[in-house]
Amino acid sequence: MGLFDEIKCEYPLPDGWVPPPDTWFQTKDTEDQYLVRLTLGADGRLRRKSGEDLMHHGAVVFYTSNWSGSAPWGVMTSDDKPWWSAEYVALYDHGALLKIEGRYEVGDPSTSRWLPRAEWHRLDRERDAESARTRSLESAREREGGKDGA
Repeated sequence: MGLFDEIKCEYPLPDGWVPPPDTWFQTKDTEDQYLVRLTLGADGRLRRKSGEDLMHHGAVVFYTSNWSGSAPWGVMTSDDKPWWSAEYVALYDHGALLKIEGRYEVGDPSTSRWLPRAEWHRLDRERDAESARTRSLESAREREGGKDGA
């Protein structure tokens, strides 16, 4: 695992999705890669907090979602709403934005199981308790087996 930078997107996205104001996208395609926060401005320029333009050349993939956990019993989200994700690719020529492609996607409740955080954590605790009971029974059987063989 490595670090990443974050991008606040003010530029209109190609699919029309408008991210919530507090949304930060992650990217591993910018120069710094140590949690630097950048802005993709309405003019298409990629800027540091200081206002300095990045003269990026090539693709910048940036992505975000509301996923905060997953397990066999379902997906947990940070906002207790059905899961969504977004991924875009911005193509730059020496700092000038040429185009952005990508899309925002909402999970289909009929094919993916989304759960509110409280329900997700309840199921997680139940699974942990069941695992502990199973380990305890196995340990007891091993101890009993050791007595018979002595």
